[in-house]
Amino acid sequence: MMAALAACGEMPGRAPFEAMPGGEVTRASTLQMERAAPVAELDAPVLQGGMRLVEYEFRVPEALSVSEANLYLPIADIVWRGDAPGNRKQQVAAMFQASLEKARAGAPAEGRPVKAIITLHKFHSLTEKARYTTGGIHTVVFDTTLVDAATGAVLVQGRRTRADLEAFGGRRAMAAERQGLGMKVRLMAHLDRVMAAEVSTAGGWRDKGRTLTRALDQI
Repeated sequence: MMAALAACGEMPGRAPFEAMPGGEVTRASTLQMERAAPVAELDAPVLQGGMRLVEYEFRVPEALSVSEANLYLPIADIVWRGDAPGNRKQQVAAMFQASLEKARAGAPAEGRPVKAIITLHKFHSLTEKARYTTGGIHTVVFDTTLVDAATGAVLVQGRRTRADLEAFGGRRAMAAERQGLGMKVRLMAHLDRVMAAEVSTAGGWRDKGRTLTRALDQI
C-alpha cells in the first residue's frame, strides 16, 4: 500500500537493489490500501512562483517487496527496522504522511493551491547488521505529480526524485542515539525537509535539496 526506503551502496552495472513496478495509495490522512487511479493528462501550464499544498495522496505499489532478512544488503524495495516488527508498508507510509501533513500545515497563505500525489519507488534503510557495523545509505526514491487543486491541470507529471540520507553505523550510530538522533528521528527530519521542498516549488527537492542538505549537514 504505501512506502519505501533504501540502504547501503550500489551494485555494479545497475541501479541500487531492484527496479520497481505497480501502484497502491493512501489519501490525506487515511491508511487504507487501494489501487492507484491514473492522474488526468492535461496540458501542463508553465509554473510561476511558489505552490501551496492543500491536498495529498501517498501511493505505494502493491508489487514493492519487503525484507526482514538481517543481511548487510537485502534485495528488496522496502527495508525498515526503525519501528517494532509489523506492516512495514504502513509504517513507512505513516512517516511520509506525517511529513506531508507538516508541509500542508506550514504552507504559505499565498501560492498556487496544489494537490500532490507521491508514489513510492524505493525505501531501503539499514538492517540491524548494517546499523551495528558498517552503516550505509538510507535510499529514498519516489515520483511526484502536482495537480492544480482548482482546475485539475497537471503541473508536474511523475517527477522522479531520489532523496538519500547518510545512515550512521557502529559507534557513530550509538553516539547519535545517545544524543536523541536515532535512525527514525534523523529520517523523519530529513523527510520533513524533502516533502516541504518537493511540494512548494517547481523544481522540488532536486533543486532545493542540494543547497539545503549542504547547509544543514544532514543533521
